[in-house]
Amino acid sequence: MLVLAVGALGVLGDSTTTEFKFVNNPEVQAGLQVLEEAGLVDADPTNEMVIVRSSTGTIDDAAFQAKVEEVTATLRGMTGVVVLESVTNYYELSANPETAAAATGLVSESRQTTLIPLTLAGDQDGAAENAAAYKETLAEASGDG
Repeated sequence: MLVLAVGALGVLGDSTTTEFKFVNNPEVQAGLQVLEEAGLVDADPTNEMVIVRSSTGTIDDAAFQAKVEEVTATLRGMTGVVVLESVTNYYELSANPETAAAATGLVSESRQTTLIPLTLAGDQDGAAENAAAYKETLAEASGDG
């Protein structure tokens, strides 16, 4: 058997590969393709969303807005961890007529939750290296306020 294996390797040479491809189109692959075509799959795995939520207030309250702006400023202070120009929030987007429609997508129906989208700096490995600092900074910014 050993001779056959060595013989087969000699015949195959470099024509073997570790590449993986589906030979058909399973449901999972078809579903992924639909999501990609709809723009719902992000090719950049370093995109993040920070959730700001209140059990009593809404985005219309001054205190809620102040907290969102505080967290946004904190994120923009994370040079080397966050792509600073990627950080935005509901209030900034809604103030600009060109992006106001997109702002509504950052707010829950109850208006008690909003998202702050951002991109972590670097590739996935770099983002993983910065994860502890990112989480620690967000933990310090969380809470009442």
